[in-house]
Amino acid sequence: MNIMFLKLACSFVLSLGGGYCGIVMASRYDTGITQLRNFISALRMMDFEISMNNTVLVEAMRYSGEAVGGRVGRVFLKCADEVENSPGEKVYDTWCKYIEKYKNDFCISESDIKMVKEFGRSLGSGDRTEESSNIKTTILRLELAEDNAMKKKSQNAKLYRSLGFVGGILISVLLL
Repeated sequence: MNIMFLKLACSFVLSLGGGYCGIVMASRYDTGITQLRNFISALRMMDFEISMNNTVLVEAMRYSGEAVGGRVGRVFLKCADEVENSPGEKVYDTWCKYIEKYKNDFCISESDIKMVKEFGRSLGSGDRTEESSNIKTTILRLELAEDNAMKKKSQNAKLYRSLGFVGGILISVLLL
């Protein structure tokens, strides 16, 4: 009797563990959407600071990074600090350096990361109107990426949760 109870308890724990793994995998979609929204918010703030308040790029990046916070904000803050402290270095190189450094912290697709890196190509190289135009174009592209991420979430998040629980139950049945 005790062995059967122990097997049932272990089966229950395995089922919950599989379900938890599925929930964690599904939550990456929510995190990715949030990070895309944070990039969009940071870029909007940066555009406002540059075009309306005539703020220099470094200060606009710093303001955006502080306002957004999190992993996305960290990229803006670190990039602003390094650009300010290393005046001879290109902004694009610094931007790419920090996107690459924190790439594993993001839950967005590789194509979205590439898009964010491409945004940095013209950072600091034009006047305020060119800078604003670059930011607005990137915002539009990120909004499309957000829509795609939401579609993927609706298709796959429930699947991962279900597969996690079913996988845990399957392992439990195989071990019994």
